[in-house]
Amino acid sequence: MIHSRYLICAILCLTPTLGCSTQTIQNVAAHGSVTVAKTPLPEGLITFVPCNGTPGKKCSVVITDGRYAFDSAQGLAAGDYRVEIMGLPPGIKSMAEGQPPSHHRTNYREIAPEYNEKSTLHCTLQSSQDNQADFNVQFVR
Repeated sequence: MIHSRYLICAILCLTPTLGCSTQTIQNVAAHGSVTVAKTPLPEGLITFVPCNGTPGKKCSVVITDGRYAFDSAQGLAAGDYRVEIMGLPPGIKSMAEGQPPSHHRTNYREIAPEYNEKSTLHCTLQSSQDNQADFNVQFVR
């Protein structure tokens, strides 16, 4: 569990530097919700990884209160994506934003690997429509 927290911190710290593709492709926006057992995921990270010939690089945004949004300037192209979702322990997001860490204790649980590093989630983004992609994930049992 401790190793995964270091990994989460590293991902959050690197996410702004990874950026998203700025190729000359038509970028699209995407938004949606992420729930666990019908409850919004409090804090997390969602990453869209291009697949099946979709141009561009992987792109990540933070999930807050079960909602996420990529705007068209972030570089997602129309096409197919594998989706990775990670939960964040409360307070990690604020620490990554340079705010003091929270000392509030919660019953944090990790998202199951089939939704993050071994993700089987997919979505297709279209250039001519509202791209809403909602996901329901499960905790490690």
